[in-house]
Amino acid sequence: MEETRVIARILADEGVDAFNVTAGTVADFNTTIPSYFMPPAFNLSNIEAVKRSVKIPVIACGLIHEPEIAEEILAEGRADMIGLGRPLIADPHWVNKVRAGRLDEIHTCIACTRCVDEILTSENRFLKCTVNPLVGREGERKTHPVKRRKKVLVVGGGLQGFRRHRAFRNGATRYSFTKRRRCLEASCARRPSRQTSIESPAWSAGQRPRQEAREPD
Repeated sequence: MEETRVIARILADEGVDAFNVTAGTVADFNTTIPSYFMPPAFNLSNIEAVKRSVKIPVIACGLIHEPEIAEEILAEGRADMIGLGRPLIADPHWVNKVRAGRLDEIHTCIACTRCVDEILTSENRFLKCTVNPLVGREGERKTHPVKRRKKVLVVGGGLQGFRRHRAFRNGATRYSFTKRRRCLEASCARRPSRQTSIESPAWSAGQRPRQEAREPD
C-alpha cells in the first residue's frame, strides 16, 4: 500500500482527476470481484489510505451494496464517491430509489457472482442476474394489464415465485402459492458471510405475498 500511495501522489500531480480504488489481481477474483463470503466494504482501509495521500476525489467500491453503508462512508469523509457496479445490474433504479427514499424497494445485489460466472463460463456469454432475471432483456419482456380478471397458480416460493407475486398484486388477478415445504425459500435465504436474511424486496416483509403458502394436494 505504501507504494500505491506514492504512485497515487505522482499520478495526481500529473493531472489525474480521481481514483477508483479496487483490490485484487486477475489471479484473485475473490477480491477483484468479491462474493458474499467477503465482508461489506472490505476494501475500505485501502481506500482511506489513498484518500489521505491525495487531494483529488477518491471513489470507494468493493461490496458497498447497501445505501446505509454508502451513506455512512460519505458522511464520515472516508471517500468522496461510491462506485456501483453489480448493484446496478441487480437494480438499474438503485440511485433513483435511494434519492426518493424508497430503500425497501431496492433489489440488492447479493454478490453471488452469477453475472461474472455466466460471462466467463457459459457458452452464450449472456449476462444474467439472480435477483434481476430481466437484465439484458428489459425491452423484450414487458407486462401489460389484463383485460379481464384471471386466476393464477404460482408453483414454488423462490425468487421467481415472489416475482410473479409482484406482477400479480395489481388487483387484476387472483393468485395462490403452492409449495412442497411450508417455508418460502426466498424468505429463508441466508448470506453466508453475515448469517442474516438477504436484503432484497423480492422477499422482504413489505412485499411478501399476502396469501400463505400451502402444500400441494
